[in-house]
Amino acid sequence: MMLNKIRVMGMSLFAVSLIAPAFGIAQSTSKRDCIQYSERLERYFEGSQHRARHIVNNDLDPGPLKSGIESIEIGGVAVEWIVTLKDKHAVDVTIRIDGHRIELKDQKPINLADDDKPIGPDLLSIWDQIRLYEFGDGRKMVAMTLRPGMCTGLMCGVAAQLYFDLRSKRASFFGSYRTDGEAKLYSFGQDGREAFVVATNFSGDPHGSSESVVMYELYRLHSDGRFVREGDTAGRKYFIKHVQQPERSSKGDSVEDRWIERIRLDR
Repeated sequence: MMLNKIRVMGMSLFAVSLIAPAFGIAQSTSKRDCIQYSERLERYFEGSQHRARHIVNNDLDPGPLKSGIESIEIGGVAVEWIVTLKDKHAVDVTIRIDGHRIELKDQKPINLADDDKPIGPDLLSIWDQIRLYEFGDGRKMVAMTLRPGMCTGLMCGVAAQLYFDLRSKRASFFGSYRTDGEAKLYSFGQDGREAFVVATNFSGDPHGSSESVVMYELYRLHSDGRFVREGDTAGRKYFIKHVQQPERSSKGDSVEDRWIERIRLDR
């Protein structure tokens, strides 16, 4: 079941014990290495995060769908989560950030998250986390993680990320499926001043019984508040492609990339 729910040198070779040199694909030789690929990619992205100035987590049990207004204050920024019940299975959500009104149903997904399909806002009914980012030039951005109210089966892997730039009053909507669903900003390169979103696309078997692929794609925050897919000077889009094999497979995982910077997977 499928749900609707960085200046680089070119293609890089990932070897478990080496810095990624230019051009190629690496394949692991054991399931242990497969696990290491996932863990090392996770550590790489963790180390590349912009640190949020404030984080608020939603620890409340959402319970049955119902209408209501929830007010959240984060770092002096007012956020309202307004739910209007349409029927016992569906709601309309309005988000008000710093007085600016955002209708969730009107948000157009920027990326494809579940193979060739986006994560639609109609699947979402709760906020899970809110982050406030502050930058040296005075810009602030609110990043919200949104999820379905019910976590059953494959729906547990669905999430969306709403970014709101307080300077431009522009909202950007991404989706994710069976990957890290938290709304985060990243900094790549030597100066660390740029802000990026790493969007993901999952394809293949969501149950893990056959091969699956996670693609990581890079979007740069522009001065007008838009996130735009980033690529090199030749116009080739940046990506990391992680091919994952099931537990019983004799094949190992493989990782291929064309990224904004060299990536180390040897630690």
